[in-house]
Amino acid sequence: MSQSGTASGRFWWVINAAIVLIFPFVLNSCASTVRASPEPTPTLIPPDNGDILVLVADQQTGSSLNGVVVRITNSPLSDGVDHRELQLSSCDEGQFLVVSAPGYETSFTRCNGSNLYRFFLNKLSGVDNTNYMWSSAYGDCGTCHARQLSEGYNEVDEWGKTAHAKVLVDPYFETMYRGTNIYGQITNPTENYGPGFKLDHPDQAGNCAYCHAPSTILASRVPTDLSSYYPRPAGANGEGITCDVCHKISGVVLDDNNYPLIDQPGMLSFKFMRLSNSFVFGPFSNILLPVNDSKKHVSSSCAPILSTSEFCAACHYGKFNDVLIYNSYGEWRESQYGKSDKDSTYKTCQDCHMSHMDVKNVSTSLSTRSACSETTDQYQNFDHNLMDVGPDASGKEIPRMIQNAASLKVKLKYEPDKDSSLRVRVEVENIKAGHKFPTDSPLRHLILVVTATDQFESRLVQVKADKLKLPDWAGVSNPSMSQNGVEGYAGFPGTIYADLLMQEGTNLSPTAAYWNKTKYVFVTKDGKNSDTRLLPGDPQVSNYSFVIPDLGDIHITVKLIYRFAFFDLMDQKDWALPDIVVATADCHVSPEQAKSFDCPEVQP
Repeated sequence: MSQSGTASGRFWWVINAAIVLIFPFVLNSCASTVRASPEPTPTLIPPDNGDILVLVADQQTGSSLNGVVVRITNSPLSDGVDHRELQLSSCDEGQFLVVSAPGYETSFTRCNGSNLYRFFLNKLSGVDNTNYMWSSAYGDCGTCHARQLSEGYNEVDEWGKTAHAKVLVDPYFETMYRGTNIYGQITNPTENYGPGFKLDHPDQAGNCAYCHAPSTILASRVPTDLSSYYPRPAGANGEGITCDVCHKISGVVLDDNNYPLIDQPGMLSFKFMRLSNSFVFGPFSNILLPVNDSKKHVSSSCAPILSTSEFCAACHYGKFNDVLIYNSYGEWRESQYGKSDKDSTYKTCQDCHMSHMDVKNVSTSLSTRSACSETTDQYQNFDHNLMDVGPDASGKEIPRMIQNAASLKVKLKYEPDKDSSLRVRVEVENIKAGHKFPTDSPLRHLILVVTATDQFESRLVQVKADKLKLPDWAGVSNPSMSQNGVEGYAGFPGTIYADLLMQEGTNLSPTAAYWNKTKYVFVTKDGKNSDTRLLPGDPQVSNYSFVIPDLGDIHITVKLIYRFAFFDLMDQKDWALPDIVVATADCHVSPEQAKSFDCPEVQP
């Protein structure tokens, strides 16, 4: 970085440009649009050349600034304070110079053919307005962020596919909060439509709204009773985790160990700067404007917090009655991806969920893929469809990040000189999730189903005294559930990977009423417990044995199935949440081949 302009008694940053086509405040939230997963190559900081200088200083003090980035609209030009004697190669009339620095208001100036541009940035000094009325995603943000400028400006539609947007739309949260099924029928002494927070605590509002519906929290910050929000209201209050909430956040309050404060859940841990409806924080990434656009730009500022996992922590780490229920943030921190931001393996939540990139293929440095940085714009063009919801191979809309998040390795072994059993060794590994899989809500679990049949598709008998079979809560076949895409697997050979909890007092397990006191179903002497979910990069092995048929080939199918909630709970609530096949291994073999054979994994 260089200092110039000393003749005027002020220090200036001289800044060039080198990458863009993204937006000054792409709508960020936490915390993977419907596009193929990109595999970007590192974007290097280009050499500076050209005769145009851009000089930037603080408006009040005239002093130099840290973290300044300049971009040129409608061009691949941007630059930050990374070189000495920085120069700008072009700034054509009709384009805009956009200058940003964390803690300062972003400045837009139309290019006028000059070889020298001077910027004085205004430091943000406003006081947060606790009585602020939130802007609506569809009514306000959607006027510019719903493909009006280009296909790349579709953040509202991307966000609209997420659970963030559907808190008060889909029935799942409502039925758990109120204790009803999807038809509004409420559990009573003669009919059981499943648990509900308000059934157990009718006189309490609960802490749910702090994360699930933050725009409903008033200036007093007291809990909001969401019972009256059904049917959902219009505007921001009915939009769950709406755009404006995330784009008014300048920071997050964490404890000395960089974890959220348990007594300040969700929005209570956010540092807000709600100056006006026209002011937003963004990652300062995508700037694409009509060449002759002369309208006033929305006031904005760059916030580095937007691309950090800490931004997601407040709502993705939470204890109920001293039991850790939501912990994707903590799981990430304990994984290889969250250990140290100095390590090449370090990946943030946004690297995966807002870029849809394989965590192993994120190859650039953290500094160049972070919000407010100069380079690697493909990371900064945050995709707001966090779980990559879109059509699968059959055309069904699913969160596609779940598919292939784990892998299967299936080995067959048959030793006829020892016994007549076919041994099936199954290794399951979480290969793409940077936290446990599944994560957060303990309702979510994985079911590993092993099926062995003869040439007539009759099931082979499972043998061995220690045979693994799926428990009753894997579900008994039910036509209405099958119609909803959820099959019963109770009694099948297999294993469940779940965060299995028990309700204290009643010993009900698995429980879905996490607002009551819960505990692990078991805790061993060496500290292991009933949380058997898949850790990143930690293969789990299970073994199964079957009687070899007298004649014909053998058909082995192993499926790893993602289930959103417990079978009986979905039946009680009438939820239509179809299972998702994560991974499948399938093979037809003769007994001779089965002496030693690897069943290939196939695409689900």
